[in-house]
Amino acid sequence: AEGGGNASAFNAGPAFTLLLSASAATTLSIADPATSALGNLTINNAAGVSALTAFTANNVTIATGALTGTAGATITGTLTDPQAHWAAGSIAFNTSTTPVSASTPSISPAGQVTFNNNPSILAGNLVVNGAVNVLGNLTINGHTLTVNGGLSTSANGQLTMNNAADIVNVTGNLTFGSTGPGGPMTAGTVNLAGNFNQSGSAQSFSSSGTNTIVLNGVLVQGVTIGSPDVGYTASCTASCFQNFTISKPSGTVTFASAVKVIGNFANSSGTAITAPATNGSLIVAGNAAFGPGSTFHHVGVGTSTYSKGAGTSIDSVSYFGAAQAYNPATLGEAYSEIRGTSNWTTPGTLTGQMVLSGAGQLNVATSAVVTG
Repeated sequence: AEGGGNASAFNAGPAFTLLLSASAATTLSIADPATSALGNLTINNAAGVSALTAFTANNVTIATGALTGTAGATITGTLTDPQAHWAAGSIAFNTSTTPVSASTPSISPAGQVTFNNNPSILAGNLVVNGAVNVLGNLTINGHTLTVNGGLSTSANGQLTMNNAADIVNVTGNLTFGSTGPGGPMTAGTVNLAGNFNQSGSAQSFSSSGTNTIVLNGVLVQGVTIGSPDVGYTASCTASCFQNFTISKPSGTVTFASAVKVIGNFANSSGTAITAPATNGSLIVAGNAAFGPGSTFHHVGVGTSTYSKGAGTSIDSVSYFGAAQAYNPATLGEAYSEIRGTSNWTTPGTLTGQMVLSGAGQLNVATSAVVTG
């Protein structure tokens, strides 16, 4: 198939289907893909089709044979590729609410996959062997999305996870960089092997409810929040994690900014975490298990359930919960700040300083010593 002459000399509507079914290898070349749409494209050619240029189509069905080439495509309908034979360039899904059929197991673009529509709803589990960029609203819809590359949001991009069965696996970096509010991410789990980055608008990353982010990579992973919420509350006015778990078989984690978790934080794998003094605090409104072998300049804890492992050093702690148990031996800090209401009921000594801030209140019902 080849287009030439006037830019719109060939411009098929969504009711038209171009069937490429020759017995020999076929090429597809469109001089002006922006104005020369193919309608629906069906490939049924065991010898394969090579896309020499980019093209625009409504529904694309690859029944037999592979679609190869480095040129990309704009798909305004649905890609149906049960044999996972897409081996061409990048794909931009533009206007369909169901951009990929449930029967398509994976896409391997020579570039990236972009979801532009709001919403773009997954119809089944999907593996993308390449990068994914979300400019619309990608809704996981109770399925598993595996991205063997990086996943990012930009422009008005949102990632919607509102089903407990939602799972997003990312082997590269995860970047929330949209210019508007992100999410909603109210449920499900994100398993991340690369770095976590938040930029763009202050709420480009929106995690709440039961949503959980898990760091599970084997190398060093970094966490950078460009717009962190640093308030000592259980609510979030910027970008926060709901639940945050570190479960790494190897490697370390570095917090390059302040981080707030409004649910639970757990370092379940004993990974060494570094949070330098210049990078702000780690604030956890829920239960906090900081794990072993880590270094924190400052943490905030909002419940009575908090712990650290052997070799972990915490310089200072802010306690901001209500009716919160206080024991300086638990986290071993040299500086305690009481912002909420804390109860010191176990005999002990704070070798350092204590400050009551704002409406902070400490109820002492035991032998207690502060040396500072």
